[in-house]
Amino acid sequence: MEIISENGEFKDIDAQALLDKIGQAEIFRKVKRKEIPYTTNSFLKVFVGIGKIYTPNFVMDKDNSFTYSNIVAWALGHPFKCYSPDGKSVIDGDTAKGLYIYGNTGTGKSLALRILDVLCQKCGITVQFSNHSVILGWDNTRSTDITNAYAQNGDSKKYIDNYIQCIQDLGSEPHETLYMGNRVNVLRQVLEARGDRQDRLTLITSNYQLSEIDSDGMYGNRVASRLVAMCNFFFLGGKDRRI
Repeated sequence: MEIISENGEFKDIDAQALLDKIGQAEIFRKVKRKEIPYTTNSFLKVFVGIGKIYTPNFVMDKDNSFTYSNIVAWALGHPFKCYSPDGKSVIDGDTAKGLYIYGNTGTGKSLALRILDVLCQKCGITVQFSNHSVILGWDNTRSTDITNAYAQNGDSKKYIDNYIQCIQDLGSEPHETLYMGNRVNVLRQVLEARGDRQDRLTLITSNYQLSEIDSDGMYGNRVASRLVAMCNFFFLGGKDRRI
């Protein structure tokens, strides 16, 4: 890379110095995590204990142990595993990404995020967004709550701007919401906007895996592509535990 000096001659730019300056200025803001000095096993015991407070029938078994143990490790900022976006293999997770938990109705997806929220807040776990630190906690907002709010005021900015946003039951909401004569796919709008930010965490539960989210009838490949960049993928199997 070259620039013209005052005397009209070209000179080399100090590329590394400029890159260091850009990095120090944090022009591209990102999520920063640090490892919390609790063991994953002890944190997991409390996770299960909170689940039993919520419902005596709460159990950790072969259908949920992989997901439960690894989302606990994610919360602590420890190395963890998750599923590849296509669900066919196990890969290393990324603590700077959020969570996407999918599975059939009643397998405990929403409850898992409620428990994790309580646990993180009570332990005071924090996340750094550039120079801004916030508690790792969230409102467990249903996707229908977001569309209902938009139908009332035509505004989804709150859900785009929240540093940490949990969206429960993605796909259960109406895919078009009417406001002032305009029909909008609100969740598509929210997810596309959040996916263009590197300084946000998004947590999602859904009955749908990524291949279904990618279909034109739901959110399309723009959202699916952003979800890959935004989230670590997990699956909860087993029977309907509400029955």
